[in-house]
Amino acid sequence: MKKREREEENISISEASSRVPSRIVEKMAGVWSEETVVYCKNNVSISIRSHEKKDVKGYLTMRTKGSRLSPKASLILHWTPNDKLKSGGSDPNGHAFTVDMGQLRSIRVFLTDGNGAGQFVLTSRQGDFKVLHFPHGGLDQLMRVLDEWPGCSLLPGESKGNPRSDGGKIVFVVRHASIREEDVHPDEGMLSQLTMPMWTDVFDETERIRKPDFVRKVAFFSGVAPPVRPHFWPFLIGFYEMNSTKEEREKVDESRKKEYEKINKERACITDRKGLEHMKTTRDKVEFDVTRTDRTCGYYSGENNPHVDQLSNILLNYAVYNRDLAYTQGMSDLLSPLLAVLDDEVKAFWCFALLMKRNEFFSNPKLALIKNTNLLRDLVKLFLPEFFAYVESVPPASELLFCHRWFLLCFKREFLLNDVHLIWESHWTRYYTNVYHLFVALAIIAVYGSDVVERKMNADESLMHFIHHAKYMHADIVLYQARCYLYQFGRLKSIPCSLKSIVEESLDTWRSEDRSPPTLLCSSDCKHNRRTVTV
Repeated sequence: MKKREREEENISISEASSRVPSRIVEKMAGVWSEETVVYCKNNVSISIRSHEKKDVKGYLTMRTKGSRLSPKASLILHWTPNDKLKSGGSDPNGHAFTVDMGQLRSIRVFLTDGNGAGQFVLTSRQGDFKVLHFPHGGLDQLMRVLDEWPGCSLLPGESKGNPRSDGGKIVFVVRHASIREEDVHPDEGMLSQLTMPMWTDVFDETERIRKPDFVRKVAFFSGVAPPVRPHFWPFLIGFYEMNSTKEEREKVDESRKKEYEKINKERACITDRKGLEHMKTTRDKVEFDVTRTDRTCGYYSGENNPHVDQLSNILLNYAVYNRDLAYTQGMSDLLSPLLAVLDDEVKAFWCFALLMKRNEFFSNPKLALIKNTNLLRDLVKLFLPEFFAYVESVPPASELLFCHRWFLLCFKREFLLNDVHLIWESHWTRYYTNVYHLFVALAIIAVYGSDVVERKMNADESLMHFIHHAKYMHADIVLYQARCYLYQFGRLKSIPCSLKSIVEESLDTWRSEDRSPPTLLCSSDCKHNRRTVTV
């Protein structure tokens, strides 16, 4: 193919704006506007048996409507045969078609070379499929559009790196989670991320945060920029009081440093036999876990990394500081991001200690799992009745075993590291509720759990389904859904009495809109006679 002909095959977005009618023709990435053409490609062919030509070439466009961060953002594919374009709009054979990508089950990309040539396969929820052929490339740009679209995600196990050639396959799974406009909080999308310029501007002349509630609100709705986290996390966790002055914080730093040094010396001075045996057992556990914790993260990578030693020191000192709890498997997972973000051993220790103090999943894991799984089940019954009805029909599945790891490790192993940061800091804001983790778990089920019902998975299959989605889930989508569910919960006038504890932990949800807390209704399956989870 001549170079000029090849260039005509890959039509740019700016060129497409003159050929494709659209209110707005913008860009392929970033925040999408109300209606945006995000992809155009000529000479994309489909096979039609009844047509005189085996392959019919056409013009493909993809448009999206809504914000790219909203699960409601739609992506519409339209294919028009070239004959229709040449004839001025008439399509005598009726081959043109439009597909709402959000109504599909999956999207498969089969690459035949390293230039983006191959097949694009759309599979409906009924199992029907349509194949589009890209003989002249363009699938690599199309996959970038799918990466930006919140309505789908890579199938667990698929690589997000450079597309493979010679028959490489990439599968996107379409997510299905519907949110009505009236269930979206009015502040959604109104606040920008807490950046460093914003952070430096929130302090008054005494270096006290002017409007701590507003800062928490920004972090809850939009997150915190990475450079701000080392400064803001100590406030969120409680190491510093939100209304403290710079002078008061300096005194806290000095006092905590001395206390930590004292704990460090206490560990070094253990000489009795029982104490030495206990510390040896603890050290073996810590070293075994630490050497496997986040070693692919740049902060901990490489041999003889001093940050790995700091991680061990903090956990061993915590075992001395809290002899009753000492060290439990999973603590290294929770400490690792703290140390990496704060980059300060003393602050990381005390922030970790504060989080452990209010983390019931380590102090009494069995009881905490039973309580939280029961609460989550009742939220699922309230907001996701179809999912609830199915898992109740498969008794072992009704125990929601897949959520146990979510709760025990605060979603640490379910998301990529930056997404974990987003989830943690939104929970630490304690904005509207102290049990935000329940709404995050509910959102994960809503966004990624539809296949459990549609494929009639048993308990083991549903467990593996969510395990396979680990590191492939998107925090921005899950948190958006979680905020919407929390907003819906706060507008309910009555709820089952089994959710009373969530109401008590979420009173700000009603106070923010001058609403009275909901009426509690007892039913045949209320907490007084309900079945509990076996852990």
